[in-house]
Amino acid sequence: MSFYNGLTRHVLAPTFDIIRGTHTMQRLAELERSQWLPRERIEDIQVEGLQKLIRYAYLRVPYYRRTMDSLGLNPEDIKSPQDLARIPPLTKQLIRDNFDNLIAEGFPPGQLRRGNSGGTTGERLHFCSTRQERLTLAYARWARTLAWSGVSLGDAHMSIRQQPNRGGLKPSKVLGRLSVRLQRAQMVDTMTVHEENLSDIFDLIQRTRPRSINSYPSALALLASYARAENRTCAQVHSVCLGGEQTLDHQRAIIREVFGSDPYIRYGSNELHEVAGQCELRGGLHIFAEDFIIEIVDEDGNPLPPGQRGRMLITSLHNYGMPFIRYENGDIGSLLSRTCSCGRGLPLMSPQIGRTMEYIFRRSGAPIAAMDINVAGILPRGVVQYQLIQDSIGDFTLVMVPPDPSATATANQARESVENMLKASLGEDVTVNLPLVERIDMNMSGKRLSFISKVDTTAMPAKSGLWRDSCAPATVLAAPPSSTSDAVTSSCHSESAVLVSQDRRRQTGRKTNPVSIYNTFARNILAPSLDRMRGTRTMQCLTALEESQWWPKERIEQLQSERLHFLVQHVWRSVPYYRHLMEERGLSPGDICAATDLPKLPALTKDLIRANFDDLISAAFPREQLRLSTTGGSTGTPLVFFGTKDDQMSHGFARGMRALEYAGFTLGERRVLIRIARQHDSAKERVLHNLSRPVERLTEIDSRHVSTDSLPGIVALLQHPQMRLFGGYPSAVSLVASWIRETGVRARALDAIVTGGEQLFDHQRAVIKQVFGSEPYSKYACNEFFDVAMECPEHSGMHIHAEDLIVEVVDDDGKPVPHGHTGRVLITNLHNFGMPFIRYELGDTGALVEGDCPCGRALPRLATVVGRRFDFIYTPSGRRVAGSGLGSNRLALLPVRQFQYVQEDLDLLVVNVVPRADASAEDLANMSARIPPMFNEIVGNDMTVRVQFVDHIELTTAGKHLLVISKIDPNSWLKRSSVEQET
Repeated sequence: MSFYNGLTRHVLAPTFDIIRGTHTMQRLAELERSQWLPRERIEDIQVEGLQKLIRYAYLRVPYYRRTMDSLGLNPEDIKSPQDLARIPPLTKQLIRDNFDNLIAEGFPPGQLRRGNSGGTTGERLHFCSTRQERLTLAYARWARTLAWSGVSLGDAHMSIRQQPNRGGLKPSKVLGRLSVRLQRAQMVDTMTVHEENLSDIFDLIQRTRPRSINSYPSALALLASYARAENRTCAQVHSVCLGGEQTLDHQRAIIREVFGSDPYIRYGSNELHEVAGQCELRGGLHIFAEDFIIEIVDEDGNPLPPGQRGRMLITSLHNYGMPFIRYENGDIGSLLSRTCSCGRGLPLMSPQIGRTMEYIFRRSGAPIAAMDINVAGILPRGVVQYQLIQDSIGDFTLVMVPPDPSATATANQARESVENMLKASLGEDVTVNLPLVERIDMNMSGKRLSFISKVDTTAMPAKSGLWRDSCAPATVLAAPPSSTSDAVTSSCHSESAVLVSQDRRRQTGRKTNPVSIYNTFARNILAPSLDRMRGTRTMQCLTALEESQWWPKERIEQLQSERLHFLVQHVWRSVPYYRHLMEERGLSPGDICAATDLPKLPALTKDLIRANFDDLISAAFPREQLRLSTTGGSTGTPLVFFGTKDDQMSHGFARGMRALEYAGFTLGERRVLIRIARQHDSAKERVLHNLSRPVERLTEIDSRHVSTDSLPGIVALLQHPQMRLFGGYPSAVSLVASWIRETGVRARALDAIVTGGEQLFDHQRAVIKQVFGSEPYSKYACNEFFDVAMECPEHSGMHIHAEDLIVEVVDDDGKPVPHGHTGRVLITNLHNFGMPFIRYELGDTGALVEGDCPCGRALPRLATVVGRRFDFIYTPSGRRVAGSGLGSNRLALLPVRQFQYVQEDLDLLVVNVVPRADASAEDLANMSARIPPMFNEIVGNDMTVRVQFVDHIELTTAGKHLLVISKIDPNSWLKRSSVEQET
C-alpha cells in the first residue's frame, strides 16, 4: 500500500463520510472482518437481517402487508431464508404496478434516491433505494471486491460503463466529482465506446496507466479488438473487472491478450449494486451474504439444488426505503455447494450468469442456455462483435461485424456452421440469416448483447421441468475446439488446475518460476532509482555480496581483517569509550588486526551501552546524521542506540536481500512478511518505504495484529497465484500453518518460507513443512545488526554475513569455545561508524559449525539453534534445560494451537496452552493429566509442572511469542549451583 493509498483509506475517505453523513469506511472494515467468519455465523447474520426486514416490511410497506395478510402470514412465520418461499417473487411488472405501495410509510423523503435499471431487457424499471444503501453499503461492497483483485482505494482506476448525468452544480454533484478526482478514477461513458472513439479511449488508458479497469465485457472486448487490429500495446493492467453482461470465452481471451490480466467477474445491477464477485482465486462468485439472500428456483418457483441453473431471486436485506424481497431481475444462475479455498465463509454462485432473454427455445418450449452455445468458436478469427437473434422458433439472425470486407466467404461458412449446430438440436426447419454490419448498436444501458430471443414464451405449451432440462450443457451444440477456445481453457484459473500444479510442485520440491521481465525491471531500474532517492547504495552492496559469497575462506578473512583494522583506527580516534578502554589495557590500534585479536577487548553489554551512551558515539558524526533506533525489548527494557544510514539502509538491506536469494527469491516477486512495524527516521523515509512496498510486491503484517481473527486474511494473501515467499517470526508463521492444518483450508505450496527473529524449533519446522510443502529457512537477525546469518538450500547451518560482521561464540569467561560447542554470541559490526558495536553481546546463545558447506560458500556458519540466555529452564538440581530440549514435539501432537513455558520460580514451571477450537472438555482433562509427567521426565521431579489453559499467548513489546520465559536470574542461579549440565 502506497502513501496515497493510506491517505485515501485513513484520511480522505473518512473525511468524505463525515461531510456526507455516511459511514462507508466503518462498513468496509466490518465487511473485511465478516468475510472470514465461518459459513454458519454468516448464515446467522442473514437470518438476523431477514427477520428484521420482514418485520419492518409488514409494519411499514403496504404492498407486503397486504400480500402477507392475503396468504395468512405474519412476520414470525418467516424465520429463515428457506421460509422466503412462502412469499411470492417480486417481478418488475409488480414493481411498476405497485410503485407507491412499495415505498415504506414514514420513511424520510430526503433519504430516498430515485434510480433506473439499465433497460437491458426492454423498458427501464424505476425504483427507489436509500441513501445508506447507495453511499454506504454499496460503496463498501465495491471497495471489498476491489481489494480482492489486488487494488487498494486510491489506486488509479478506470470505469467504462454507463455514466449518470452529472449536470448542474448541486453540492452532491460537486462532492461526487471531487470524490472521483481524489479516488484517481477515470470515468468513460460506455455509450462513447464505438469505432470512432476507440483510438482516443486507448490513448487515455496509455496516458493514465490505470491499475484497474472496470467495464462491460462487450465494451472492453471491442477496445481490445481495436488494439490487436492496430497492433497497439499498453502497459499491463493489474486488475480487469467485468460485469453487467455475461462474459464470453472469446471476450475473456482477447481482453487477457491485450491487457495482460485474466478478468475478475462481478455481478450486480443498478437496482442492487454489487451483489457478488470473484476473489483472488477467480473461482465461483462470492455472494455478499451479509447484505443479500439469493435463491435459485425453477419455472414453478420450487428451490433448485446447488449446481442446477434456474431463475434468480434476490432479497436485499438493507433497502428499507423500498424493500426488494425475492426480486426477480430476469437473470439465470446457479448456486455452488462447495466452499472457496481462499478461506472466506461467503457462499458461492457460478460465474456463468445469463438473462432469461438469452435462451434459445425448442418447439416444445424447452430452453437451451445461450451461454452453452459456442458460436464464437466457429466465427472467423478477429470477429469480436456478433449477435445471435432468435426471431421465431426456426428463424435466426446472426448479425456480425466482419474483421475486414474480404471476410464474406468465410462468414458464409460460419453461417452454415451455426445453422448446422442449431438444426442438430431444433430440427431441420431452421434458417439463419447473416447480415454483415459495420457496428452492433448498444441498448439503452450501453451494452451489446450477444444473444436475444424474441420468442413469445407465454404462447408455448406447458413445460414440466423446464429449467432442469436446461441445466445440462447443450453438448450437441458444442463446436469443435478452436485455437481460441483452447487458449482460454489453458489460461483459466480453475481450482482443480491450481491444485494439480501445487501437487506437482510439492513432488518436485523445485522452484519453477523463472526471472520475469518485472524482476529484471525491479532489480535494474526501480531499486537503483530508490537508492538515488534515498541517498543509499543498497544495490551496489548487494552486487558485491553476491560476488564475495563465493570467495575462498582466506580471502573473506582478509576482507574482515582489513575492515576490522579500519574500524579500530576509527574508534581510537573518535570514540571516547573505546579509546579509554584500549588505553586502560595498554592497547593501540595496531594490536587488533584480525578477528582472533578481538578477545583482547571485553564484551559490550546492554548495561555498558546505557552507562556510556554519549561516549560510544563517534565525534566524527554530527548527531543529525545518525539514525536513532531501539531494540525490540524481548528481554526487558528496549535498548536505544544510533546507527548510520549507510550501515542500515545500504549494507543492512543488502544482507537481507542476499539472504532471501539463498531461498531462491528474486527481487520483485510477491512475498508476505510478518514482523514488528518498522519505525522510520523521517517522514521522507516513511513515504519512500510506503512507495517501495507495492514496487517490491511486499505485503507487511504487523506481528502485533496476528490473531485468530486475522489468520483467514493472512491465508488469503498466501493464496495469490504469484505468491513466492512467506516470512516472519517462527511463532507467527507456525501459528498460520497450524490454523491451516486445523481448519482444513487448502494451502498453496510456496517456493520459500523464511523465519527469523526467534529460534525456529523442531515442532514449528515440522508443521510449516507439512502445510506449505517447503523446508523453512531459518534466519538470524536483530534490530541492532539487521540480517546476521541465513540458511542456504543445504539447511546445514546459517551462513554468517562475514563480509560485514564478525561473530564469536565464547564461554562465560569470554574465551572462544570450540566449533560445535554452545556459548554466548558476540557480534562486531564492521560498518556502523556512528556508534560502533564491537563484541556486542545480544544475550543469545549458539554454536559455530565445523567444516565446509556443500553449497560451496566459504562463509562461516552458525548452528541453527540460536536462543536467548533467558530461553532456559533452571532446575533446583543445578541443571539448565534449553527450550529446544523440552520435548515440544510431543506437546505439538496434542490438540493445541500454541503453548509457552513460564518458569515462575525455581521449583515451579507453568505450561500455558491455547487449545484448538475443536478441543473437547475430555481433551482438556486429558492434557491436564498427561502434560505434567511429560515435563517432569525432562526437568526432574523436584519441579512442579502446572498446566494453564489460556485464550492467547501474550506478545512481547517486539511483537514476538517467546516459547520460554524464565523469571530466574541466571547469574544468581550460577553462583549457587555447583554443577551445571546442559540438555
